[in-house]
Amino acid sequence: MVAYMKSWVNGRNCQNVQQEGILGIELHARRIYNPPMMRTRERTHGRRTCLIVGLGVCLSLSGCLFPSENRPPILGIQALPQEAYAPSAIVFDASNSVDPEGRTVTIEWDFGDGSTATGATVVHPYQHAGSYQARVVVTDTEGASSSATIPIDIRSIPDGYTRRRFEWERDGDARVWEVLIPYDLYQRYKGRLRVPYVDTYRYGVYVADPLDDPTIEDYATELWDRVGQDDDDFIHEALAFVQGAIRYQADPPGVEHPLYPLETLADGDGDCEDTAILFVSLLQARGIPSKLAFVDTNGDRTPDHVLVLVAIPSRMVSELSCAGAVTTFTWDNQTYALAETAVDNGVYLLGCDPWNLDEEDLAELWSFPAP
Repeated sequence: MVAYMKSWVNGRNCQNVQQEGILGIELHARRIYNPPMMRTRERTHGRRTCLIVGLGVCLSLSGCLFPSENRPPILGIQALPQEAYAPSAIVFDASNSVDPEGRTVTIEWDFGDGSTATGATVVHPYQHAGSYQARVVVTDTEGASSSATIPIDIRSIPDGYTRRRFEWERDGDARVWEVLIPYDLYQRYKGRLRVPYVDTYRYGVYVADPLDDPTIEDYATELWDRVGQDDDDFIHEALAFVQGAIRYQADPPGVEHPLYPLETLADGDGDCEDTAILFVSLLQARGIPSKLAFVDTNGDRTPDHVLVLVAIPSRMVSELSCAGAVTTFTWDNQTYALAETAVDNGVYLLGCDPWNLDEEDLAELWSFPAP
């Protein structure tokens, strides 16, 4: 440790020195004053407090006599998800915990079901329904520790339902969402015949069908609650969900088999029309106007892709940020931002247009709610 020492005689600077060691002494007998005066000062060097004593004979005494108190670690923890259906694997993460003095920390978990583990990030499976208190203790090498508990609610899956777990990211933050799907309703949709489309495409009927409206409204409300009941944020969250949680799966060549939104959720994958239908259904459930759009992406005057146009407040237009083109349209004094829902890799934020479309490329539109 290096202590910086400065001593005075009658207020005049005597000499500056640096002395290594637990205790450093410097003596200069230039002039002796009678009576000698003494001054005591405290200085902080790094994380240690040192006492500096100046005598009238230029005697400087320094040393780390009073080490500062060790502070406990600062916790940065989360569990995803905190509510789930049994059996379910929960991710516990304390990697954002830090020690104020920069010491190494040990992280110990007690999951409240008799199981324990160590590590910054761990995955623990809860096999049975119940309310659990997961406890984490973070300890530094000097023995100082901090602890906290995280409530975990594991529920039983009701009869007649199947569970679907979705995982995605938005702005680098992980999302986990478990939903229950009525199995009988899913089977009813799965058993419906699809009419072959020849020059007449009726994608809008898959949104308009009322049978699953209460279920879709429940899902939309839960997603809306997750973003603080904010409509603007809900649009972004729902788009990130459809892009990231639903795997893009193209229909086989020559086959056109649109899915109802409940089917897409239960299957966990879908083609461009399927993800677009799901996105519009979620928006409609929250009363946000949108248009399902059948578009021409290659300029051959033949529509070949389905996406969504979302009504947004005018103030949101300046907030849209894209690496390429930002595409919006205006009808009846309402601005609509393009939303690409079918993403194989990466992310297309709201307004980002990989096709550089203009109004001539919009072959057919279905508006929701219906005018």
